[in-house]
Amino acid sequence: MEVRIYVVGASSDPEKVMCVVPFEVNNSLIFFGPCKKRLRQEFRDRFLCHGRDYAEPESDIFMVGVNAANGDSIRKIVWAGKVKSVMTFSHASRELTGKSYQKMRSLASSPLHVEPLFQHDRLAGYRHISDEHIEGDAWITDFVQRGKPGYLHLKEKRTLLLTGDNGFPLDCCFLCENLFFAKGKGLKVSDTMLHILMKAQPSKKHIDPYAIFGRDKRRAVAGLRGTDLKLDGQLALHFNAGEGSKIDAELNRIRSQIKSLVRLAEEGVQVEEIAQRIRQLEAERKGFEQLIRRLENTSDTEAAITQIAKASEAYFQEFDRKFDTLPISKRKALLQKIVEKIDIDRKTRIAKCHLRKPPRISATRHSMSSEHRFCVCPQPDSNRCYKLEKLVS
Repeated sequence: MEVRIYVVGASSDPEKVMCVVPFEVNNSLIFFGPCKKRLRQEFRDRFLCHGRDYAEPESDIFMVGVNAANGDSIRKIVWAGKVKSVMTFSHASRELTGKSYQKMRSLASSPLHVEPLFQHDRLAGYRHISDEHIEGDAWITDFVQRGKPGYLHLKEKRTLLLTGDNGFPLDCCFLCENLFFAKGKGLKVSDTMLHILMKAQPSKKHIDPYAIFGRDKRRAVAGLRGTDLKLDGQLALHFNAGEGSKIDAELNRIRSQIKSLVRLAEEGVQVEEIAQRIRQLEAERKGFEQLIRRLENTSDTEAAITQIAKASEAYFQEFDRKFDTLPISKRKALLQKIVEKIDIDRKTRIAKCHLRKPPRISATRHSMSSEHRFCVCPQPDSNRCYKLEKLVS
């Protein structure tokens, strides 16, 4: 489990989201498009490697956005979501076509701001079709770094073409489960959350409810420009627990207000205005209750499993490097830890290895199994050389 906290740079209002990234599709979904380039590049590298255009994270990833700096020095959580699926913009353009997405797609500044171009059924590039990031052709940097090889920009046609084989390094967006989206009331940063943020940033000074990422030597508020704060393990769990207690308090406040307004309505005082306010509060209540249900499903066991999975994944990723540096006796011991059995075909001199399945590293095993051959001998050209042709679970 991990929590990613960042500043919604284009939205300084602490009570509502004032930009199109993130975009609330409906009460269940939030679309995260062209924003936070480093985070999207990380997600692309993690989930969309080896030519994938869609993936679903196997462990929980929570996104938490706080409002940007403002003259009132107020900082609140303006949205929160759990990442459901990660995809390329090409996949999003092709698949996010239902009725729920029509409002998002029809906006002049739609966050789904490009359409894919294909050649021989392969992605050839993108055409810009929205006003989002249109100034100075900023939309290009939603996909590539200017000056880097691998693309061709046709300015007059608002088109970006691939010239390399590796795709666009920032071609990534994602859908989140809608846990909270401020529409008039943001979530205050509780004392518990603030304490966790201090523990997560031991080198930062002067952390307070407004400067949640600390202040510099001149006491100017730090804003994590271009990046985010990552919490994982116990810190992530405790942050969610703190968020839950704060949400409970907000939920109780909303219920109390609803009861008071209902009593006034029964007495005949400004019925229409009261009814409208009750509807607003009911919408807020539903949002908080959804978030509480999500938090209640998170446990210490989940965090432990996630940590084990990360350790297993790291072990497999480092396996090839470690293997090449060890003597034969230690190579055998290393193999025994992860190999359940080896089937050897002496005629073809091919060895097929059956790997033990550690928890939640299917993506890593998939990438490993896509490598056709690995040599396990010190002298690959010798007659004693056997090849590991395919890795199977």
